[in-house]
Amino acid sequence: PESAFRVNSFPSMAACNNPSSPYFGHIYIVYADNRFGDGDIFFKRSEDGGETWPGTFTRRINDDAQGNGKDQFFPWVSVDENCKVNVSFYDRRDDPANLRFHLYFSHSTDSGATFSQNARVSTVASTNAQFLGGFVGDYLQNAATIAGNAEYHHDLDRAMTLWMDTREGCLLYTSDAADE
Repeated sequence: PESAFRVNSFPSMAACNNPSSPYFGHIYIVYADNRFGDGDIFFKRSEDGGETWPGTFTRRINDDAQGNGKDQFFPWVSVDENCKVNVSFYDRRDDPANLRFHLYFSHSTDSGATFSQNARVSTVASTNAQFLGGFVGDYLQNAATIAGNAEYHHDLDRAMTLWMDTREGCLLYTSDAADE
């Protein structure tokens, strides 16, 4: 089946702004790329505030089989106050026809040297059928914090994701992708 669609293809960028972190000044970029025959999510890092971008440091974030014909696309990155890198993206790995997609999430606590196992965040698959199959949406974002919260009586280590969920039309949903 045809899986062509229009989605923004620009990268997302964030930085470690904590002067006490060993990763202070690191800048992170995530982007979709089909160098292995299907859409994958890639990560690049600059360790000097963007002066250089080492060509050898590129990580594939999605952890499904490489070249399996399943698309991952439209990634977003955020960095919390402890410089944990949080990445969310759309993913078609669960659909044999490579049409419906879920929201997935991964994070890194070592400046992108490794990433956590991908976690599916959405509970029901979305499709771009509401847009006659040609448009997926421009709405995906995440934000993270470690701030204390008196309501919960503990420090938070949370990444929140906002995405376009089309299971019942054009809706926006959020999810708490917490690491606990």
